[in-house]
Amino acid sequence: MTASVVSNGEGRQGGALLLGVRKLALALACAVAAWILFHPHPRGLAVAVAVAVPFVLCVVVVVEAAHGFRSERFRPVIGAGVVSATLAMRALFDVALAEYEALVVPALAGGLALALVLNRSLRTAGWDTLALITLLMALHCAGALALANVMLDDAAPERLLATVESKEARSGKMGGRFVTLAGGRASVVIRRRRLAVDAVLYASVDKGDTLCVDVGRGAFGLTWYALEACAPG
Repeated sequence: MTASVVSNGEGRQGGALLLGVRKLALALACAVAAWILFHPHPRGLAVAVAVAVPFVLCVVVVVEAAHGFRSERFRPVIGAGVVSATLAMRALFDVALAEYEALVVPALAGGLALALVLNRSLRTAGWDTLALITLLMALHCAGALALANVMLDDAAPERLLATVESKEARSGKMGGRFVTLAGGRASVVIRRRRLAVDAVLYASVDKGDTLCVDVGRGAFGLTWYALEACAPG
């Protein structure tokens, strides 16, 4: 009987410890999400930490399962999901790819692999839950791949010149600022002519101006590009 009491006490202590670890992991995940979204500096470190968070949560899940604890709550999934969404947003803000569809297969494969591990943290998880976790983790993999593709590309980008054919600013939910390039090699390489630009670039160019398009082949073979107004002359 004494041994049983001791065993139960140790079990409660272990459960409390793992619950504390889970709460800490969620808090750290939210902090990392805020870092990567609002002030990702130093950039390399911020991205590396954000990429690592779901893997750390996977380790927490595996340790919990090994000790017989499976959470009925979604803290590990919430933490991973928050970071995944913000990492994908950061990639969307910072990276322009010529072929976004090239991210689909590796992102889904990586997302499913991570989801299968994180799914073990739930006692009752159906296909709908697994699908949601896969989507969140796929966003994470897509964002990580897009950012790493540019950040690890050590080759000098090729600079192409393009003429601004027109510019347009839209308001409302589907609003934004856009420039349309005249036909040329730049539009062929990046596979589009109409491009979304930020407010600074939009204000600095006008119809007939020359736009500099820096094109990189990417560390993983995903062509990326960056726009800037060319210096006069």
